[in-house]
Amino acid sequence: MGHVRDGCVVFNTAGTDHGSGPRDYHGRADLFGVRCPEVGKTFLVPVAIALRSSMGLRMKSPENGQRSKVHFAADYEIALWTVERLRGVVQSSSLLNHGC
Repeated sequence: MGHVRDGCVVFNTAGTDHGSGPRDYHGRADLFGVRCPEVGKTFLVPVAIALRSSMGLRMKSPENGQRSKVHFAADYEIALWTVERLRGVVQSSSLLNHGC
């Protein structure tokens, strides 16, 4: 579940194994489904682009105008996802995980 902090929808991208510590989802999942009740929206975010512990999706442009390496929440809203886009993420993830 995501929450709003500093103009971003923030969510964890790692779980805890309660024995081996934090573990990210690279190689174990294709997408994060992130529900954020504060904004009333759900987002799909490819695991391949996620940072290793947490990630933020910006709800508006940074004041300094930076766009490089910025992930905008609007780009990941679940309503924007098509079958083709989902298939592309899954295929890309499969290729990365199997070394093809």
